[in-house]
Amino acid sequence: MTDLFRIRNVLIPAAIGLIVFLAFTGGHGLNPLRVDWIMSSDGDAPQQYVGWNFFRHSPYLQFPLGLNPGYGEVIGSSIVFSDSIPLLAILFKLVRGVLPDQFQYFGLWIAACFALQAVFAWAILSLRTTDNVIKALGCALLTLSPPMLWRLHGHEALIGHWLLLAALYLYLTNRGRMWHWILLICVTASIHAYLLAMVAGIWFADRVRLLAPGSARLKQLAVELPCLAVAVLITTWSVGYYMVRSVVSGGFGTYRVTLTSPFRAEAIWSIWSSYGFLGGDYEGFCYIGAGVLLLFVTTAVLIIKHRKNAPIAWGTHASLIFVCALFYLFALSNRVSLGGRHELFQYPMPAFLTGFTSTFRASGRFIWPVFYAAIVFLLFRFIKLSPRKWVVPLLCVFVVFQATDLIKASKYFRSQWTQQWTPSLTSDFWKEVPRHYKRIAFVMPLDGGYTYVPIAFMASNAKMTINGGNLARVDFDKLGQVQAQLQDTIEHGTYSPDTLYVFHTPQSWATAKANFKGDGFVGTVDNYDVIAPGWHGCTTSCGALANK
Repeated sequence: MTDLFRIRNVLIPAAIGLIVFLAFTGGHGLNPLRVDWIMSSDGDAPQQYVGWNFFRHSPYLQFPLGLNPGYGEVIGSSIVFSDSIPLLAILFKLVRGVLPDQFQYFGLWIAACFALQAVFAWAILSLRTTDNVIKALGCALLTLSPPMLWRLHGHEALIGHWLLLAALYLYLTNRGRMWHWILLICVTASIHAYLLAMVAGIWFADRVRLLAPGSARLKQLAVELPCLAVAVLITTWSVGYYMVRSVVSGGFGTYRVTLTSPFRAEAIWSIWSSYGFLGGDYEGFCYIGAGVLLLFVTTAVLIIKHRKNAPIAWGTHASLIFVCALFYLFALSNRVSLGGRHELFQYPMPAFLTGFTSTFRASGRFIWPVFYAAIVFLLFRFIKLSPRKWVVPLLCVFVVFQATDLIKASKYFRSQWTQQWTPSLTSDFWKEVPRHYKRIAFVMPLDGGYTYVPIAFMASNAKMTINGGNLARVDFDKLGQVQAQLQDTIEHGTYSPDTLYVFHTPQSWATAKANFKGDGFVGTVDNYDVIAPGWHGCTTSCGALANK
């Protein structure tokens, strides 16, 4: 019977999560052979898929395991920096011999994220109630999470908000064993660095309680800290975190949350109101939804009504409150804004924090653990304080309002996932490229925006390498060296015979055409300006237009 209840505690919430997944995606991404919804995306999804497509052809015997020299070559050669969910990329690479030529695991990952979001929401609610109807409604509310759903725009790895709920569950049980935390943190590290930082913060809040005077578990912490440090170091090293010399980048203070973000619904995210993003404020998107807003108002009334006979034991969770406060302040950044248009004040960041702020430049994302901790608090207080006969009816109202509020968003994403992708490389020229060259060099590596995608896709299928693309982080020292070498190449016309050169800017293209020497093709193919040293393949017969 115990096993039956355990199975039920997984199957029921997983079904709820998958229903939400189908409502927002239509389930089209579940086919691992279908890549249209990825390649037609205007987000980072093509980067993630192309990164995986290069990685699958890398050697089995390599270390770090996440080494991905085909994508970006020396400037960012790791599966981590294409955001391709290293954990799954490495696992599926192990069975690449039985995989079809076009294979994507991102749709399966997203479906799993929805299911796990609901499973851990159910587990958290089980700490407060044994009523399955209440748990089902509560986990539906937590799965209809706008901040998570927003990442369907093309941030596949960042849909894994279930990791935050798993961390909150371990915290709330107050029985999280050392190996539970180590496993969760290492799994998170192999998915995305931002989620790692958030889960680590919740772990810290949990473990601070071990430092309380008279705690008998202090010895446990003395063992856990070095074990965790070694496990995280091995994990991050193995998947490829350290393939670039520095992961710093600009944008802190731009990609933030504003004071009114929880109540501002951008474009498709509410049937009641809509606001536009300003600058990078979209990274701090944390609209709570109409249903959660009703939950907030209702619970606030109940708390005020029962403030004397059911006080809140804030001290019990002082460490989590402290960590959430830090997360919130960091999410606001040092440029505090009321609603995007009205910046209230700004202040200089201490020098010792600049490494952290430039690594986690999209600080607005750190509102997520605060978002979930707040909703869990509201649900717990509501269940405790509301008259029993009203708990289920009111939760039904909250879920209906939340789901109705997100109707436009669900329609939008379903339509996005049904789009067909038409490859833009139609000339037979590209079919002959892999027979002549081993690599493709973009001039310059990062200048082309998303125009690099079709060529990178072709190169990944042909087991070639590319020197650039779109990467979460790059090694700027090595990038400078590569750019200097390319500049010297186009100025002196000394092209490598094993490389096809693709030009992004008119300035570089004009210099290259003027200085080209020797045999080869200089022209435009499918709107791409290329120099093909020693080219003896098709040109005018396959639509290539010579410019020299």
